[in-house]
Amino acid sequence: MLCRSCSMSQPSSVCSAVEAVTNSLINLYQTLFCFPADPQTVIANKLLFHSVAGFLNVLGAIDCMHVAIKVPAAHKEAYVNRKGVHTINVRAVCDIEMHITSLVAKYQGSTHDSFIWQSSGLRRLFEDGQIKNGWLLAKCTLSLL
Repeated sequence: MLCRSCSMSQPSSVCSAVEAVTNSLINLYQTLFCFPADPQTVIANKLLFHSVAGFLNVLGAIDCMHVAIKVPAAHKEAYVNRKGVHTINVRAVCDIEMHITSLVAKYQGSTHDSFIWQSSGLRRLFEDGQIKNGWLLAKCTLSLL
C-alpha cells in the first residue's frame, strides 16, 4: 500500500496513523500555532518574559531551523542547505513557556532566514501596527570578512 501523506510503502496501520496525525495537525494549525494578538495575552507574555529573563516588551523568540528531508524528486538542488544536506527551512516563534505561537514550514533548504522573515505575514503584522509595542528575540550570527 502506498501512503499518500508520506509517499512510502507502509503497512496500512502505519499509513493510517501517519495520515490521521497529519490531518489532525492541519485542522488544528490555527488553534495550535496562534500568535498572541489580543491585549490580555500580549501583556501576559510581556510580563512572563520580563519576570523570567528581564527583557521588556518581548512577545516571543524567533529562529529558523533546518529539518532534514528525503531527497525530493523535483528541484533537488533547491533543497540543499549550505552544509550540503537536503532540508526544509522552518521558521518558528515560541513564547517563554516554549509554546509555538507561529510556524512556517514551507521553504526549501537553500532559502535564507532573512528571506523567510521578509516574506513573513508575521512581519507584516508588526509593520502594519497590528502588533504594537513588542519585540521578538532572535539570535544574530555575525561573519567577519
